[in-house]
Amino acid sequence: MYDTERSPPARRAKMRSMHSIAKASPQMRALTGALQNCGGEAPLARKLGVSVDVLSGWLRGHDLLPADMYLRARDLAAVRKR
Repeated sequence: MYDTERSPPARRAKMRSMHSIAKASPQMRALTGALQNCGGEAPLARKLGVSVDVLSGWLRGHDLLPADMYLRARDLAAVRKR
């Protein structure tokens, strides 16, 4: 009887990604902040002293981020470009 309209797929995907950012772990927030501040995976990997493959594993959640790397990423994420 009533035609209820669903949200368009793009809107649902955007809401889902915003929700997942809000629920991201402190480690993932530090890594993504450091990634943005350093300008990509290769520069961040160099600053952390690891390979891009290792960094990619952490960013995708395939490998556990070691505590010392979390602290370094957190410091890099706190640095604001001017």
